[in-house]
Amino acid sequence: MQMNRKNYFIIPFVVCMLIFSISCGSNRSSSAAVEKQEESPEEVISYQPKTLSVTYRISGTAKNVAVTYNNGTGGIIQQVIRNNQSIYIQNVPNGSFLSISAFSWEGVGIVKVDIIVNGKIWKTATARGSYGSVSLSGNYFKLD
Repeated sequence: MQMNRKNYFIIPFVVCMLIFSISCGSNRSSSAAVEKQEESPEEVISYQPKTLSVTYRISGTAKNVAVTYNNGTGGIIQQVIRNNQSIYIQNVPNGSFLSISAFSWEGVGIVKVDIIVNGKIWKTATARGSYGSVSLSGNYFKLD
């Protein structure tokens, strides 16, 4: 009988030790994986977006033009400008949504709009007729 009592004590003790050693071993392997990720900076890809220089150029024969444009960082600006003017925006993040709408404020004339990115015409459109309007938009990505 005494032999059986010892067995009852030893078996739970062994089971507890196994559970403890398994749980400690799993913690070591997961912390080793975390340490490995921290020790491998070459696997981390860093992305630093380039900035763009954007020009909205308005030209044509209309004297005054109502424009609504996106400033490249989420802001919408509305204003009436004299024709043959340009709107310059610096440090626009690469991949930004660019848009401009324009129409002849006085009802007659031609309205031409260009979106120029980093000195190159990206989009252009022209409106003719009474209260002619034009819209250009899109996401610009520079891939170099």
